[in-house]
Amino acid sequence: MLTSGEITDACTAFGISGQAVNGLDHFDFRKPRTVGSIPTVYFDRPQWDEDYNVFAKDIRREIKDIEIWDFEVTTPPCQPARLQFSDVKDIPTDFEVYLIDKNKAKSCNLRDNEVYDFTPAVNHSAFAVVVGKEEFVKQELISIIPKEWHLGNNFPNPFNPTTTIPVEAPSSARVTLKVHNTLGEEVKTIYRGALKTGRRLFKWEGRNNKGKLLPSGVYFYRLSTAKGQALTGKMILIK
Repeated sequence: MLTSGEITDACTAFGISGQAVNGLDHFDFRKPRTVGSIPTVYFDRPQWDEDYNVFAKDIRREIKDIEIWDFEVTTPPCQPARLQFSDVKDIPTDFEVYLIDKNKAKSCNLRDNEVYDFTPAVNHSAFAVVVGKEEFVKQELISIIPKEWHLGNNFPNPFNPTTTIPVEAPSSARVTLKVHNTLGEEVKTIYRGALKTGRRLFKWEGRNNKGKLLPSGVYFYRLSTAKGQALTGKMILIK
């Protein structure tokens, strides 16, 4: 169940059946498309139907080692949202059950907490539910952790006036993320503080440290860690 603002979407489900097949069958229900930007949670399955790939249910055969249900969430950016799972207790106890937040490269044990609160930086978030034997689930969770520090390309670019800067952290560390002009002068400190392992999206609204809108031009964003790593990207502000 997805809750975002005053909207609740509670018609999406995953599961298993001895009569199901690992593909489209009569257990898998399509989901009506939402109008406008109404928050929704759904399974994106273009391999099942290229013309209508939005599904409310994904039911599969019984689990052997591991099964992964990828799903999508659409919510307004910067607005708190909640995913809540029911009937996790009915999953056999010899299986681990985890939720993976792909946008943030983090996971949570759904047996410990069936509720996941998040605040998306963008309007589209990718998730997965992983159910399986401990050794296989552990491998899947390890695979989502970034292997090295990475400063992604800002988007959109060029931008006016807001852009988003992705950062991937392979370990927790104190970092600074600053913006400089073409003369090398610092114009904005976007973030200074502790950053946890995973992915993080930072927004910049084209303003300097005093809150004043900056002129059009080329700017550089620089990520520095307390251990000496430094990464730089280039972006273009257009008015």
